[in-house]
Amino acid sequence: MKKEIEIERRFLLKKFPDAQSFTQLCIHQFYVKEDGIIVRYRKTVDWDFQEVIFQKFIKKNISKGINEETQFEITRDEFNTVFKKEKIPSIHKDRYIFRYEDNGPFFEVDVFHRKTPLVICEVELKSLDQEFTIPPYIQEVIEREITGETEYSNYNLSLDGQNL
Repeated sequence: MKKEIEIERRFLLKKFPDAQSFTQLCIHQFYVKEDGIIVRYRKTVDWDFQEVIFQKFIKKNISKGINEETQFEITRDEFNTVFKKEKIPSIHKDRYIFRYEDNGPFFEVDVFHRKTPLVICEVELKSLDQEFTIPPYIQEVIEREITGETEYSNYNLSLDGQNL
């Protein structure tokens, strides 16, 4: 089990940016209620390292852009058992991770597999007021900041009927 505070800012993008180099992950995640709490299950395929990781997350909102996240490693069987129980809201997305400056934060660009295209960029920070530089190739495709807008939470996106 790993528990940490997640601080992030999120941006809605008009399209996928022309990033230079990145790590690509394929993610399938779904949500279930366990003891009245919404729990996220995630399968991540890392093409670079040829590995598949299964995880369970409990995320608690502290304030806009700040969450407490508890993460558990689980087995493929645990993931599949929960997923097969019933029709469960889920999302599929490709995640592209890169760092713009040597000591700067990591940027994650998620491309959601949906009927209507959706691209969201997240930047993980040490504090909400941490200064960082948005790469020009992301800056030019930002539609607007969506930090704290619940309609763009992955959970709510899993419920909106747009997922393929």
